[in-house]
Amino acid sequence: MNALPPLPYQSEVDGVWKQGESDGGSRNNLELFSRNPQYLLTFKDKTSFANDRFSKNSVSSTMTLCHITLERKQTDRATLHIAFFVYETDNLIEVLPPEYFLCVSPTASSGSFVNRSKVEGRYKLKIGAYMIIPATFLPFSSGTFTLTVSADYPLMLTSIS
Repeated sequence: MNALPPLPYQSEVDGVWKQGESDGGSRNNLELFSRNPQYLLTFKDKTSFANDRFSKNSVSSTMTLCHITLERKQTDRATLHIAFFVYETDNLIEVLPPEYFLCVSPTASSGSFVNRSKVEGRYKLKIGAYMIIPATFLPFSSGTFTLTVSADYPLMLTSIS
């Protein structure tokens, strides 16, 4: 089986599900879900580039969420059940509120929550802006993670929350 070629543009952020602040859990409770960390992914405007290879309407991308497990002193669980959700958005400055998730379905996701240290997916997205929300299945679960996005198009990944 041939491996896919690496994507030339990449951005990575470190984040935390902090107890009582950013540990909202799954979409089962949208009020809590909106407390999860939110990261704005933007694909830079193609008019900024003279090169014709950027004149297209869609982007190939990969997204990876890695739960960083430290020593297991306080819990018997080695890893949390994790997943991420991707929402198309026009809101470039504020966290998405619970009402948004009630009305808008995710554009993409890593799938079901799994008890692994890493979840990832490959997606074809339209040029634009997206909010990526890393989440644990259970609310009030704390931990640290790294979110990595790679694409065949220039991108920017920034923390909103």
